[in-house]
Amino acid sequence: MLSKSLKLMLSSFLCMVSFSLPRAQEKTLGKVIVTISVDWEGRSLSGNNLNAMVGFRKRFKTIPLTHFFNAAYFTRQSSPALLLPRIKRTMEAQDEIGLHIHCWRSLVLGSGVSFLREPTFWGPLYELTEFQGDLGHEVELDAYELQDIRKIVQNSTKIIQSLGFQVSSSFRCGGWLASPKVLEAIRAEGFLIDSSATDRRWHQDEISEYLIYERMGELWKEVTAETQPFFIETKAGSVLEMPDTGALADYITAEEMNQHLAEALKQVTPDTRRFVHLGFHQETAEEYLPRLITTLEQWQSHPDLYFCTLEKAAQLVKESLAPSAETKK
Repeated sequence: MLSKSLKLMLSSFLCMVSFSLPRAQEKTLGKVIVTISVDWEGRSLSGNNLNAMVGFRKRFKTIPLTHFFNAAYFTRQSSPALLLPRIKRTMEAQDEIGLHIHCWRSLVLGSGVSFLREPTFWGPLYELTEFQGDLGHEVELDAYELQDIRKIVQNSTKIIQSLGFQVSSSFRCGGWLASPKVLEAIRAEGFLIDSSATDRRWHQDEISEYLIYERMGELWKEVTAETQPFFIETKAGSVLEMPDTGALADYITAEEMNQHLAEALKQVTPDTRRFVHLGFHQETAEEYLPRLITTLEQWQSHPDLYFCTLEKAAQLVKESLAPSAETKK
């Protein structure tokens, strides 16, 4: 459940329908800031899905992606560097690499932490799904103690960096289930931005029968598709929550994405901007990425949209808030 202080901060930011637009940027950036993210689950690297992503990059050369990357691809491999050429085909220099954690056994044990089989976000009646001798994708990160979460975060970051990737300060929790404990742990490890908050109504048709739907409602009760960035205070410091406003393409149609962007444009004024987030999973890119492609073909050249990484969007949030902070002094 949300703490009292978190609820107060969230409520205050939910009341803000837009962010002030610094004058120096009025003519250079669009009024709706759009981030496109990819969740890399740590399960598989299918050629069909990776090829779908390569095709996407060729079609939308100017749109950067924020890759929420899971280190488990490498913890079950004896020669992890051999995977790099396949992965790097999908990435461009302007992209951002954030951290994404699902609690695969190989990753947990490799972090010096005892592996837990439960609780899972599907519920107690469902067995863990095994892949290439590994399992644990469905186990909630919140199941682990604070110090163990920190160890998993540390090890994940170390693995990804050792392979030549620069890991940003952005994070997304598996299943969107970034509890207060998880947020405290990532903040203690230097992560300043989270993008786990989402409106579970996007997911109702697909996962409402599972425990994850209930858990999303508990953690993000006040979050809707219109919720704008807000700060969450933890014992380790503040985290800027950048909501995943449009979920991922597995749960939202191209028509719904179009409507989501259109609504954001309606809510801006000449002096304000809005923040929107769309995305997809690497593991299901072949099936669901076409939805996002259909949407972007209509919107990529819109003069009032600005596509950027999550880290860049967070920077714009902070710049937007700065004038109001000065006013209060």
